[in-house]
Amino acid sequence: MLSKPSANFTLPSLYDDLELNGRLYFPRSQCEHEEDRPRGCAVFAHPYAPLGGCYDDPVVNSVGSLLVGNGFIVVTFNFRGAENSAGRTSWSSKAELGDYVSIYALVLAIMNASGVAKYLARSDHHEIDQSPILLLGGYSYGSMIAAHLPDIRVVLSILQRAEDGSAEYEIKTRAHELAQAFLGYCETQQQRGQRSLKALPTETLQPSGATFGGYESPSAAHRISREGSRRSLNRERARHSVERVRRKLGSRGNGHETGTSASAEAVEAPQVTPKLAFLLISPLVGAISSFATMFSTLRFERRDPKSAAARDTPVSDTDAMLSSNSSLVVFGTDDHFTSSRKVKGWCESLRAKPGSSTEYREVHGAGHFWHDPELEAQMIESVSRWVKGM
Repeated sequence: MLSKPSANFTLPSLYDDLELNGRLYFPRSQCEHEEDRPRGCAVFAHPYAPLGGCYDDPVVNSVGSLLVGNGFIVVTFNFRGAENSAGRTSWSSKAELGDYVSIYALVLAIMNASGVAKYLARSDHHEIDQSPILLLGGYSYGSMIAAHLPDIRVVLSILQRAEDGSAEYEIKTRAHELAQAFLGYCETQQQRGQRSLKALPTETLQPSGATFGGYESPSAAHRISREGSRRSLNRERARHSVERVRRKLGSRGNGHETGTSASAEAVEAPQVTPKLAFLLISPLVGAISSFATMFSTLRFERRDPKSAAARDTPVSDTDAMLSSNSSLVVFGTDDHFTSSRKVKGWCESLRAKPGSSTEYREVHGAGHFWHDPELEAQMIESVSRWVKGM
């Protein structure tokens, strides 16, 4: 299971500014040796909130723990209406897609933050492409949303067009804060050395689980609070936690910014374009997927049609995205939400596309919720083999 998060954070949804909460986990690596450096970043989304889905879901924790153990910086988050995120679940899933794109943009901004790219850069050994990986995935409802994410170029353009006071600007600001915590963490790992790393439990290697929140723009703070957040986050306390982490991890002579306010300008114009990968556990296909979207086309959009993110956003070709990037689908033969026959047929159609990189694993006897420990272990082993072979 996942250990204590390296950091907690809040940020506004690109769909309508509702405040979401998330967690970030740093991999246990020394960062200075190339073979130990992070392989990239991963986002993994939870099941349907009205049925109890949130980032504490056992499957989310199991998959997240595996990814952290394999060198990924992992982000989990709550869709609107789940646990402490604001709002309520939508009928069409378009708002939740906007929530996921917000996290997608956050991670891309972290990967492009000053100083972070060098820790994600790996040399080209034996003619193997070692570009950093951005793994996007989810379980159940979360996998359905992940399968409809827009192309990476769309999200990079959103970051480039961020205007002062916008949700995009606030997301870039949060990315800068979290990037500073990561850089301080890497430096601390290097100073301790390999011997001390092996001797210390994982929990002592994490920062402090501080919350990164609050908004740079007063107009953004007013707009986001107006959207009806159910939480009453103490903004001043959140800012103090940012400063505490910076003093502890980011000011040991490494030259990183330690001022009182992070700026979105400190996140460089997007230059790192990672390799995308998709991980879908117990995906929803067929009738239940149509019901979850109220039989409408699921595409990323903003509630405000005048926003920059709403302009020129094409409908994603789900099948093309999954088949053209490394993708793994894992499902059980006894899934009562989606027929395994339909899921397998969908996977076979993806595999049949020219140049397809789609793989799938069918776990005999497994249901949708992976309650049987032995069957869940088979699912995790399938994911592990795929991740190790990427």
